[in-house]
Amino acid sequence: MLRYMLYECNAPKVRLEKEIGYIRHFISLNLLKDSRGLNVNFDCGEIPDHLEIAPMLLIPLVENAFKHSKFEDKANGWINIKLQLLGESLHLNVQNSLPDKSHTTDDTGGIGLVNVRRQLELIYPDQFQLNIEERDHIFSVDLIIEKL
Repeated sequence: MLRYMLYECNAPKVRLEKEIGYIRHFISLNLLKDSRGLNVNFDCGEIPDHLEIAPMLLIPLVENAFKHSKFEDKANGWINIKLQLLGESLHLNVQNSLPDKSHTTDDTGGIGLVNVRRQLELIYPDQFQLNIEERDHIFSVDLIIEKL
């Protein structure tokens, strides 16, 4: 994970497969918190080798879910991540439970989603849709990037 962040993210684009690999490792690391298993699902469709994406673009969306969901609460906490290609478009949906009382794993925050939106505006102008919604104790982020 550190190698990816330090060395491979220096390029303007990385293989999408590498970004997904980081996400898989991040999820695996967080699942080590409880040997009984946690309510975290990652569904990733088939990804062709040649596709590239701006580095560290998807990761904050996944990290945000882990930071705010209190997924360790097996009865009420959960995270669902679905990443797929539809035609030439990348679709990422990240949903997480929201506890009744605000919960974060650290005291910093508030700029991750703003930074992702700004990156998208700079790198993929007029080629993305980012919808963020909070309702019924569910936080949902839907990202579509056209023509990867």
